Amino acid sequence: MPLVNVAFVLLGGFFFALFLRHPISGSMVDHKTSLSRVLTGGLGGMLATLAALQGRYIVLASFLTYITKVGVPEGSLRTGFLLAIMEIETYGLIEMLYAMVPAFVCGGLTTAGVAYLSTHIRFFR
Repeated sequence: MPLVNVAFVLLGGFFFALFLRHPISGSMVDHKTSLSRVLTGGLGGMLATLAALQGRYIVLASFLTYITKVGVPEGSLRTGFLLAIMEIETYGLIEMLYAMVPAFVCGGLTTAGVAYLSTHIRFFR
């Protein structure tokens, strides 16, 4: 299970950097905060969270498929993976719904914070 948690952290960081690259770099270049950039940052935070959660679900289903394949070698990998991902996705939807508002706020505040720092701190200029 520690491998699943490490994969989740790495995927989350990768997707957060990928989806927030444009609004944050645009805020740093313009040296000002605009509502559209903050909203774009919020949507990027939501997309990054969704992508990281989906990646975690796939890694977890793969892990569970491997564990069950060791215990029951006659089973099909495809069937084991589908059963594992179906159960994980069912309860994962609830987690996704609860995570969307904080993810939007986190992405928006990160974009606004970097824009504020780039206008007020000489290091970013």
